[in-house]
Amino acid sequence: MLDMDKGARRVGEISSGTNYRIKKFTKKIRLKRLHLEEETGKSIHTKESTLIDFNRAGIPLIEIVTEPDISSVEEAASYLIKLKQILRYIEVSNCDMEKGAFRCEPNISIKKDGKPGVRTEIKNLNSFKAVERALSYEIERQKKIMRSLVNRVSSHHERIILLTQVLL
Repeated sequence: MLDMDKGARRVGEISSGTNYRIKKFTKKIRLKRLHLEEETGKSIHTKESTLIDFNRAGIPLIEIVTEPDISSVEEAASYLIKLKQILRYIEVSNCDMEKGAFRCEPNISIKKDGKPGVRTEIKNLNSFKAVERALSYEIERQKKIMRSLVNRVSSHHERIILLTQVLL
């Protein structure tokens, strides 16, 4: 099912292949990609049918994707707070999370003994608390699954990729 009435989303990509960085203390979080998109229609599911609300469809947004440099819930929250401050300061957006102008879709993958795990994406989180709770829950869920599969204790390492959407 299409979520845009014109059948397309991506507007253009802004990336020179350079590694952009946002510093938090000594941690560097590289940006993998920054591209322009358009807001899509919102699906509303009822018992009888699915409706699509196109009221915000077509509004431009920036999608920012990090490299998997984030290794804790605290780093993810710090990055998002700093990113929001920067975007508001340079007047890109008001980043009003309650109105959906700043959303996050974290991807979590737990490495076990150096081997990457299954990546899980959590969609459309619109508050820092929601991001923290969702990441904490998903990290623990994945660790529990890994512990049940292996009887010995081994090291776990979280890899978090943040996809942030900002309405312009």
